[in-house]
Amino acid sequence: MNTNGCCLFIWLSIITTALFVYFPITAITVFFLSIVIFWYWAKTPKQRANRKLQRAKKSCRKGSFSKAVKILTEARRLDPTNREISALLGLTLYNAGKFDAAILHFKYFLRKRGPDPTAQFIMAKCFYETKKYQEAIKILQHLPENPDRQLQIIRLLGACFAAEEQHELAINVFKTAPLSEEYLDEELIDIHYNLALAYKATKNYESALEHLKIIYAHDIAYRNVSQEIIELENEINEG
Repeated sequence: MNTNGCCLFIWLSIITTALFVYFPITAITVFFLSIVIFWYWAKTPKQRANRKLQRAKKSCRKGSFSKAVKILTEARRLDPTNREISALLGLTLYNAGKFDAAILHFKYFLRKRGPDPTAQFIMAKCFYETKKYQEAIKILQHLPENPDRQLQIIRLLGACFAAEEQHELAINVFKTAPLSEEYLDEELIDIHYNLALAYKATKNYESALEHLKIIYAHDIAYRNVSQEIIELENEINEG
C-alpha cells in the first residue's frame, strides 16, 4: 500500500468512527462501502504497477537484475505511461547485460517520451558494449553538458574512438578532462590511464609515461601500471 492509499484509509476510518457515535447503521454501511471502494482502488493497474515498481527496486538493490527485469516488464504492461518504470527497466536491462534488449527499449522510450539525457547515455553504453562504436559516438557528441556526468561522457567517448583505433581523436577527447586536478577519483585515474594507452598507440612514449607516472604516484597497484612504465622506459631508452 503506498502513502496515498494509507492516507485514504486513515481518513475513511476517522469519518466512520465519527459517524458511529450518532448514526451507527449509516457508519457500518459507510465502513463496508469504504472497504469495497478501497479494494477496487488498490486493484487498479496503476496501483499494481506501482507495487511492482517497489518490488523491482528492492531486487535491484540486491543485485537481482534479471528478476527485476521480469517484474518491471509486467509493471510496464500495467502502466505503460509511467516514466519511472520505463526508465528503470532500461537501466536494469543494461545491468543485467541484456544490451540489445536495452537498446530496443530505449529507442522506443525516446521515441515516445522525447530526449532524455540519462536514457541516451545508458543507450550509448549499450552500443559500446555491443561494439557499435559509431552509434555510441553519435549519441555522446550531442548530449548536453552535465557536470555530474561529464567525466563519464569523456571516458566513454574516448574509449569509443580508441576502440575504432582513432587514437588522435581519443587523445583530444581525453584531454578535455580536468587532468591537472590534484585529487584523482576513479574516473580521472581511468582517463589518465586510457590517455596513456592512446599516446602509446601513437608512439608518443614520453607523454604516455607522464600520465602513467601520475597514476603510479597515486596508486602503485592500479591495473598493470608498473609493468607499463617499465616497458615504456625501455622503449624510450632503446630509441
